[in-house]
Amino acid sequence: MPDSNASTSSEGPSSATTFDAYTFQHPALLNEALTHRAAGRRPSNERLEFLGDAVLKLVSTEYVMRELGDQQEGRLSQARGALVSRPSLRDAGEKLGIPTLIDCGPEGPGSDDIRSSDAAIADALEAVIGAVFLDGGLVAASRFVNDCVLIGNEAINRGRDHQVELAMQASRLGLLRPSYALRPTGPEHRRTFDATVTLSNGLQFTGSGPTRSAARSDAAAAALTALLTTGGEDFIE
Repeated sequence: MPDSNASTSSEGPSSATTFDAYTFQHPALLNEALTHRAAGRRPSNERLEFLGDAVLKLVSTEYVMRELGDQQEGRLSQARGALVSRPSLRDAGEKLGIPTLIDCGPEGPGSDDIRSSDAAIADALEAVIGAVFLDGGLVAASRFVNDCVLIGNEAINRGRDHQVELAMQASRLGLLRPSYALRPTGPEHRRTFDATVTLSNGLQFTGSGPTRSAARSDAAAAALTALLTTGGEDFIE
């Protein structure tokens, strides 16, 4: 994601016309995208946010299908959900400099609160995406979303169900469903768990975590890392 900021003039937030990632042919669209409803002016960015949300879902769906190959629908949904989540969009919006550009109307005690709000930043970014779509079409919007939100976004790895993924990979290689063994460690008030996952070919991998589920997930992640590193050759019975 580029460390890009929007260009503005001395007129204030609503004067933005350009991001490093995209230059608007119709600057009024970007101004609208950055106008929070608190500014008390119409149009605010709510309609563009509605449009941008739809564009974002379309582009991010294509992205996860391309990046995650033959993963099942549930995993694709998890990845897309993480990529378009509020924290993910907030981070992308901050890198674009959106918080300083949101037009809240006359400066007051609440302006900084709005501009630092995760919701306001994420909504403004979606509105900008909608504005890019109206200004330059789907190809331009897709490029903007990929460059500024998706590519390099580690959120694609959040929400992974390592146990489900390992089971699918094991089945693909002709192995039986992995089995897990758990062992609690540490004092009761600071209990942690060690997990061992055993594949039907005898290979074992370990992990740990503060809960049983986290420990099993950690062990499954270790197995997946080894599987992906070797291409599965060492896993075939």
